[in-house]
Amino acid sequence: MKKILENLFSLSSLQIANYIIPLITLPYLVRVLGPEKFGLTSFAQAFILYFIFLVDFGFNFSATKEISINRQDSCRVSEIFSSIFLIKFLIMLLSFLIFLIIISTVSIFRIEFSFYLLNFLTVVGWIIFPQWYFQGIEKMKFIALVNFLAKLIFTIAIFFFVKESRDYIRIPILNFIGLVFSGIVSLIIIFYYYPVKLKFPKSQTISKQFNLGLKIFISNVGINLYTTSNSVMLGLLTNNVIVGYYTAAEKIFKAFQYLSIPINQSVFPHFSQLISINRERAIQLFNKFFWISLLLTSLVSLLMVIFSPLVKIFLGKEFTPSVIIFLILAIGLVPSLGNYTLGIQGLINFGFEKTFAAVVFVVGIFHISLLGLLIKYFGYIAVPFLWISSETVILIVLFRYLKKKNIIRLDWKS
Repeated sequence: MKKILENLFSLSSLQIANYIIPLITLPYLVRVLGPEKFGLTSFAQAFILYFIFLVDFGFNFSATKEISINRQDSCRVSEIFSSIFLIKFLIMLLSFLIFLIIISTVSIFRIEFSFYLLNFLTVVGWIIFPQWYFQGIEKMKFIALVNFLAKLIFTIAIFFFVKESRDYIRIPILNFIGLVFSGIVSLIIIFYYYPVKLKFPKSQTISKQFNLGLKIFISNVGINLYTTSNSVMLGLLTNNVIVGYYTAAEKIFKAFQYLSIPINQSVFPHFSQLISINRERAIQLFNKFFWISLLLTSLVSLLMVIFSPLVKIFLGKEFTPSVIIFLILAIGLVPSLGNYTLGIQGLINFGFEKTFAAVVFVVGIFHISLLGLLIKYFGYIAVPFLWISSETVILIVLFRYLKKKNIIRLDWKS
């Protein structure tokens, strides 16, 4: 329990750094950049997320699980660590080639070629940030502190270097500097304090880690189809101003949405170990965790709906359309976080990765197929409604599947 609480505190610091601290700059950026340039910046960040998810390749969970299970074997951990980094680097090279082809040939990207190219630096910085290793060994305090300081410096730098709308070009550069700082310091900590050595991994290890990551990656593809694709599709089918309205509301919403992520990430390696030792006990704890988190999420969602008018004050009058978007997104907080718990703690940890991947992939395809049509006929307001529908469908399917497997139990107190 001490380890879980320590990791919870550390991961909470990471989430504060990733989602809460940026809210400090949000009111400033929307006013300095205006809806058009803020929308362009948000569209570029949403687009680059595809490539970040590609290089992550599901390792944030598959590698965390592997490190957690083998943490007592330093030789094995070094083998896993090295194979993950090698795979990430090779995927990054492939990603950059795909990225270059897209921004060189598609007109909407070619207009701002240099800006999109600078945004790819985020992907480069991302691969050297080994959060998955620290989660696996349940030692998050070092990396949490490093990441927090990096994000704080980045936030302060925004006020110094972004003074007018044309300074939007500096934002990806500042973000890259923060990521590289976090990554390099984290690697120094690993190689100095822990018995991890870089080595050229065996082909069997590379193959195994790739296949384990692939299962999670397929589910991530589905998730991205009904999350990240919303901003990207709006950018492709409408304009940067509309993207600005939507992403401003979404950034505030995600600050609330990701509040529970540290809890899930903290208990993930604990559940991984407990399932292998005492499956029945793990099921009982999982049920308590799920139902309590669902109740707390419902209360947070209600408060978000009640106080949604404050969004207009926070963002300014130019972003009035963001209020209704935030209100709709707030209603979807319950199914989205319910899915995270059922999918990550439930299906992945209990060995049903393929089922989880299949469910979110099918719903993701369904979502993206309808998204363009609904935006055409109903405008941007269709996006949050469709997102809630997709999350709800996934929640129902995952719940029924885990109930069928006798993992979800209505008599969870027993």
